[in-house]
Amino acid sequence: MLGAEVPAEVQMSVDNWVDVVDRVIRLVGEDHVALGSDFDGGPTLARGMRDVRDLPMITESMLRRGYSEERIRKFWGGNLLRVFGTIAGG
Repeated sequence: MLGAEVPAEVQMSVDNWVDVVDRVIRLVGEDHVALGSDFDGGPTLARGMRDVRDLPMITESMLRRGYSEERIRKFWGGNLLRVFGTIAGG
């Protein structure tokens, strides 16, 4: 399933999308933010993204903003794995 068709002039760029991530990190902290994927029919991807093969575009935007490798690792699954480990008792 594909996301909704959005006119190019209002579709978010990858940098706009990372703006949202920045805002959430400011609100709740970097230990509580992780990527969720709805590639089975969720929201429209950022302009220029086709599918999961373009996820490195997000990392590139984060690096341009000065995100540390640790912060990026947390976002790309580290936080999720930590929570799952806590729930599983590990």
